[in-house]
Amino acid sequence: MKLLLVDDDKVINIIHQKIIKQLYPRQAIHAFSEGLKALKYLETLKVHERIVIFLDLNMPIISGWEFLKRLQDSFYHLRIEVYVVSSSVASGDRRQALKFPIVKSFISKPLTPLLLKQLAILEKETKLSHIPCPKESR
Repeated sequence: MKLLLVDDDKVINIIHQKIIKQLYPRQAIHAFSEGLKALKYLETLKVHERIVIFLDLNMPIISGWEFLKRLQDSFYHLRIEVYVVSSSVASGDRRQALKFPIVKSFISKPLTPLLLKQLAILEKETKLSHIPCPKESR
């Protein structure tokens, strides 16, 4: 499985990487601060690979919306699941994002260990070692 973080906020990418690594230390993470670079990376992937993308909507150069349209139009042959991770509280954004078949969920920033565990995104096809969050083990 390939895991991509696509967010122009480099600090958020670092925070999300640390949270994911805390729970799934063996999971490789590919972080991109520009949607175009993430799209170029996707061009190199094999058809059978599962790809999970955590995507921000509000980005420069190409927005998350444009990124979703390009994914849908050009990468339909890949097994892509998108989880929109946004600071937007607009219900219209949530509804619009969920209209894309590849969007599995709309999540408010930031990701948390508990949310990742509830979504069980990374457990679907891999048996990664699990390290419980200290707060949750009480």
